[in-house]
Amino acid sequence: MGVIHKLKPEIKAFILEKKKENPILSCRNLVLLAEKELGIKISKSSINSLFRGAGLSMPVGRRPKKKRKEIKIEEIVAMLPDKHEEVAVEKPKEEPPKISMEINIEKPVIEPIQPSLEAEVELPLEQECTGAILLKAADYLMGGKFKLDPLIDKELSGEDISSYLNDSQIVKEINSAILRVNACIREEVRCLKITLSDGNVLYLDGQLHTVWSTPYIPYDFNATICNIDCYIDKYFKENALFTLFMAPDTDAPTEEFFNFILSLELRERKIASVTLCGNELEELKTIKPEEASKGFFVFGLWPWQFLAYRNLKKVGEFKPLFFAPLNKEFYLAQIEIELLQPIIQQRVTLRGYALKTTPLEKPRLLIVSNSSEYVTDPGNMLNLYLNRWPNLEEGLQDYRQKLEVFSYLGGSQGVFSTENTALEAIKTSDAKTVFLEYLKILDLFVRRYFLPAKYKEASFPTMKEHFYDLKAILKKEKDCVKAIFKPPQGISYLKDLQYAIARANEREVESDKGMRLWLLL
Repeated sequence: MGVIHKLKPEIKAFILEKKKENPILSCRNLVLLAEKELGIKISKSSINSLFRGAGLSMPVGRRPKKKRKEIKIEEIVAMLPDKHEEVAVEKPKEEPPKISMEINIEKPVIEPIQPSLEAEVELPLEQECTGAILLKAADYLMGGKFKLDPLIDKELSGEDISSYLNDSQIVKEINSAILRVNACIREEVRCLKITLSDGNVLYLDGQLHTVWSTPYIPYDFNATICNIDCYIDKYFKENALFTLFMAPDTDAPTEEFFNFILSLELRERKIASVTLCGNELEELKTIKPEEASKGFFVFGLWPWQFLAYRNLKKVGEFKPLFFAPLNKEFYLAQIEIELLQPIIQQRVTLRGYALKTTPLEKPRLLIVSNSSEYVTDPGNMLNLYLNRWPNLEEGLQDYRQKLEVFSYLGGSQGVFSTENTALEAIKTSDAKTVFLEYLKILDLFVRRYFLPAKYKEASFPTMKEHFYDLKAILKKEKDCVKAIFKPPQGISYLKDLQYAIARANEREVESDKGMRLWLLL
């Protein structure tokens, strides 16, 4: 991605000029345009802020939208044969049905309207869907939609989907685009190597569970390049709060953990560079933050952690707070805590909240931060942490189990791979077949990252029966979309579905419109 750029005057002028010349350009279009013509990468949120300041924001509300043909991912799932190998790599003889790779999940417009290149269908407040929403979540995390949508939008201008799928030129472009997505997916990020200005090094796993002293991190904590690029933008460009699952699971705070905290506090150690490392710890690319500014963090501290190296200075009164995405009440009390790193004899004082799920139990978790803005508002702190890590003890149990398995299996632990798919062999196939092959990649991702290990070798018919064919309801709310599963009573794999929902929610899945997707039972 290269050096991270601020919106300098000449960049602002470029964006505003392009927007005035062509008002239908969305933030995403302008991001791509700036990258192509100026050779820089900027964020959508920065462009939104610029529009607000320039008075280009649209009033709250939404223009009437024309209905466009959609290709629904559930229909692709229904089309698939019972076995992968039965998908012939040839052009289908019959006219393909109308299929879609899109579920429209749009954020209520309180900022400039971001129209796509074609009009879209407004998502009802509630509609039926299926368990194929798991595949949609995988698609967002892998970045497939972001790469394929511009091409599809460009061509679907009132055309019949059948002719679209059989047009040779379109098929060629679609195939090439999916092959590019496939190449990106294979290049996963195992860890972020953080090099400080004094030469010290620390590591963050790809999903930002915690700070590590070595790069030998379980492959289960990998992330896609698309995911990591979003993190880089969020934490190193937009100065959002690092939201780690927990402090390192060690007897005492590690030096690396303290170095990370102190580097964000702008003391003697600052972050000089961030290097993305692959599965074999090969360096994929390095980002050097353009200018240093104080960073902020939030992390969870379990009640049993660092007992000999912490001093709880203050505990306030517990008060109830409702967390809407989980439809659940929590109880928070303000705290102040001092942590000691015994080797380097460094101390830090942090503030935050002790969290309970019932009034009478002992605290389950301490959520602490160096941000005064979030600490003064318990609602902000609760929403920030639980939006990223909603599973508490169950999440900790899963984290430890994966660490234990990795310690036992070491390098023999499998990594996510799409090498068994037929994409490389279908460069000249019809688009329908290519989409079906891409769907297999989404299925691989779901089995690898959302489900228990026993599903890694599961067949697609099993996945359809257990998950993708399940009924669900899609509910659009103010700042999120909830997919509520409705499994039949007495199913034997309910715990596996609960596990998949928990893991997907930890990945903080967002649509291209910035709407958070929550999976619920």
